[in-house]
Amino acid sequence: MSEIIITNPTPSSSFTFNGTTFITATPNPDELEGTSGNDSINAKGSNDLVNSGDGNDTVEGKGGDDSIGGGEGNDRILGNVGNDFLVGGLGNDNVEGGAGEDTVKGNAGNDKLDGGSGDDTIEGGTGNDTALGDTGADFIDGGSGNDNLSGDNVGQPGFSDTVLGGSGDDTLYGGAGADSLVGGGDNDSIRGGQGNDTMRGGIGDDIIEGISGENLIFAGEGNDTVIGGLNSDTIFGGDGNDSLLGGNGNDSLLGGAGDDTLRGGQGEDTFIGSIGNDIIDGGGGADVYIFDVNASVGIDTLTNFQNNDIIQIDEDIILGNAGGNIVLETVTDINNFTPNGSTNVVYDTSGELYFVQDDNTVQQFAFLQGDTPVADDFEII
Repeated sequence: MSEIIITNPTPSSSFTFNGTTFITATPNPDELEGTSGNDSINAKGSNDLVNSGDGNDTVEGKGGDDSIGGGEGNDRILGNVGNDFLVGGLGNDNVEGGAGEDTVKGNAGNDKLDGGSGDDTIEGGTGNDTALGDTGADFIDGGSGNDNLSGDNVGQPGFSDTVLGGSGDDTLYGGAGADSLVGGGDNDSIRGGQGNDTMRGGIGDDIIEGISGENLIFAGEGNDTVIGGLNSDTIFGGDGNDSLLGGNGNDSLLGGAGDDTLRGGQGEDTFIGSIGNDIIDGGGGADVYIFDVNASVGIDTLTNFQNNDIIQIDEDIILGNAGGNIVLETVTDINNFTPNGSTNVVYDTSGELYFVQDDNTVQQFAFLQGDTPVADDFEII
């Protein structure tokens, strides 16, 4: 059933040719009702109300703020100029808003939706939909189904779009502009494009790529793969065994719960492995590794430690001393270490790294591969 209800149909000119009924509106605001067959409806230039009915219909709004419902069938609806309300209805529909601030809804079926120019609202509904916001700051909700959703065309000037995947394995692309992209409940692919984007994977095993811009990325639940891109990104892995790559730029990577792999790439990066046994590769640049109260839950492996890197340890988990400084002791066997009240970091030459707690017990928190650490490589925070 169409969302567009006709209560007072306007008399209009019509004729049928080769199985298609051609209906033309008057220059005034009209209410037009299609037939149960295949219709071609020209709504002309006023604020028209159209229900094309059943059949595979073509409806063109021309000018004015039109409300057009496709009904059943595989329909093509063009709003053209004006702030239009367009609904595909049942079937696999092609709906284009044109110029103006339009509302474009696919409803049931595998629909192709295009907002056109202007700040549009696009809702896919059920089915595997393809939606493009086009020019303007658009809001796109794919609904259920495996949807392909884009805020802007590649190479288009940037606008700040909001794109929601909903349920299903969705593909989201922001384009240029500062976009907000949210994957939803399944295994999604999310690409930010140009601009400083905020991306959320949601539930599922997602693939997220920032491309360029300074992005804020929340991978969410699931075993996610995240690539930051060209600039300085902030990436939160969330729950699950995630793979996080900062790329170029000075990135901040937080693994969250799970056994994560964190790689900084180029730049001076900051890492927090958090809960789980994480593998961390700082890459090039002077990197910072932060170990907080969660350091007691899991042992992280730093695969590319260099003496220009800094390991920061939370003061709440390490033995304090008068100056709040690091006192490092290197041993060949941790079993031969005797707490002395001042040493608060112990490095075993096998690569194991321990902090000494206030009760003089030792706790391993990392395994180092690379340069042998010295006291200047550590800070208490």
